[in-house]
Amino acid sequence: MRELYEQFIAYARAYADSIPNYSPIDNELAQVAIRAADAIDRICAAVGYGSAAARGPLVEALPAPAGVAPVRDPDEARKFLTEPNPVCAEWISAVEDFGTNSDSWAKTSPDTPGVEWSPEQRRVTEEVIPAMNLLNTQLSALGRKSGNPTVRDFADLAVQYRKAYLEALPTYTPADKYLASASIRAAGLVASACRALG
Repeated sequence: MRELYEQFIAYARAYADSIPNYSPIDNELAQVAIRAADAIDRICAAVGYGSAAARGPLVEALPAPAGVAPVRDPDEARKFLTEPNPVCAEWISAVEDFGTNSDSWAKTSPDTPGVEWSPEQRRVTEEVIPAMNLLNTQLSALGRKSGNPTVRDFADLAVQYRKAYLEALPTYTPADKYLASASIRAAGLVASACRALG
């Protein structure tokens, strides 16, 4: 959560600073800030509506990381990507491919409890599971490969929330939608930070 808040601050400031000489690529700075804020909102909703407490224990805890991003004064918040990272192209591709492969699922109503799913919604949901597992595998590997502790932490966040969502599917309730949406916001945040570098 600390890193999400820090990156919201850093990228919102960077976007504001870009306005006098704005170019279209600067919109990605705003997208990072928006996705960080959205991820915070979805995580808080998952906690508030009880989904995180109900599903979190079903997901295996990750080992403690070897290193963590330094804690900074919020007034000194810095962008976590200031130069291209070797994983950026693969990360963007993985997120875009997931968007394509999950399009039918994304169009289903997340507000329908699993016991009320139509046969079509159940089929579409079951068909997206391999794409979700693939994205988890990709992001986990890319986070480790990045050499950037914040990228790794956002990868872990996206993966753990997606795993919790997958664990929720057999007894899905509308509150579980926040697990999936927190995951994709965290993944999208890194993709936008990569795109912001050109």
